[in-house]
Amino acid sequence: MVHGRYSHVNLIWRPDPVTVLVDEVVPPHPAKLVDMVRRAIEVDEDLPPLRVQARLTSLPAWLKARGSGRFLLPCRGAGSEAGERTATIDYLDDGPARRGDWTLFGCERSAQIHEHHYGDRPAQVDFCPARLPDGGAPRITKCCLLERGIEIRGRTAVVPWGATHREVGTALAAVVAPQRPRPGETS
Repeated sequence: MVHGRYSHVNLIWRPDPVTVLVDEVVPPHPAKLVDMVRRAIEVDEDLPPLRVQARLTSLPAWLKARGSGRFLLPCRGAGSEAGERTATIDYLDDGPARRGDWTLFGCERSAQIHEHHYGDRPAQVDFCPARLPDGGAPRITKCCLLERGIEIRGRTAVVPWGATHREVGTALAAVVAPQRPRPGETS
């Protein structure tokens, strides 16, 4: 039995929910894409029963594991609190006046911005969640190289970093749609 919004009750006999992986980088907390996927599930009546499994990449945990050093994060929202005690943190969105001897914790777009402003690419730790394997499970993630719309890559739907609710709902429906056998295959 599932108790939904507005005191709506659904009975599901022998539920067999589809697990959907949601790969996200945090902070911010709560993870925005995970929250958007859950909201899409709450309002879409055509989706099968779903279980959301969040796979979170924590930038503060990565910084803490790296220890001391000088790091460049894409923005202040990337949450450097774990590394500030032992590391020097700069932020790409602050536009440091001089290029530092840092390691960029960022994706391809951050490396492009760095190259534009400083004329080269720094040492880099790329945390793009779109590069993680899906393992064959339906998956939703985001990539800042995608400006609008969605991309389907096998069982993975990629949405823009600033995805809309409509894009997330469309992506979710695309990856959990029943897999139809190809001509000549049996299900």
